[in-house]
Amino acid sequence: MTIFLNNSYVSKTDISDIATGDTFNCTLGVDTSIRVSHEITEFSVTSPPSSFVEQYTTTTFVSTTKLHNRHTRDYPINIVERSSIPVASEKEPRIKVFLKGPTGLAVSQEGEEVDLGRGDRFKVKWGRDVEDTKDGQKEGKFVWYGTISPGEEVVLVSEWDVRAPFDVEWRVKSE
Repeated sequence: MTIFLNNSYVSKTDISDIATGDTFNCTLGVDTSIRVSHEITEFSVTSPPSSFVEQYTTTTFVSTTKLHNRHTRDYPINIVERSSIPVASEKEPRIKVFLKGPTGLAVSQEGEEVDLGRGDRFKVKWGRDVEDTKDGQKEGKFVWYGTISPGEEVVLVSEWDVRAPFDVEWRVKSE
């Protein structure tokens, strides 16, 4: 089920079969008890000039998302956080993208769940969504998912390098 409010997308959820008279929980809209912050930092290093090797600039990007469940009672929150990294361009094969984190994602297969060994039990896998994993790796799209207990904060960090020849101008497109 897809939920809209005033013609604006709010959420997507599944409702299991419910017998007449049974009850179920369904949250509509923004939960103000969930605090989300997101930051992307970048820094670049250029290789020294050389007569033998092409000069490159490596830019490292670090994406940090913090999710805090500020509920005080027994109200765990299931979270799916969608992330992406740039993908290498066929137009300029000298530009390379290297995923450094989350650990294990770069070597995983399409749709394969990667257990990060975190205390909060969050997992990650390639795909647009937890169920929609088709072409996720090819498109640079992945999802973090797990449950945040009341009062708990989870920090999700992605890191990647973009390596490009010094004389090639490029930009990361944001979606």
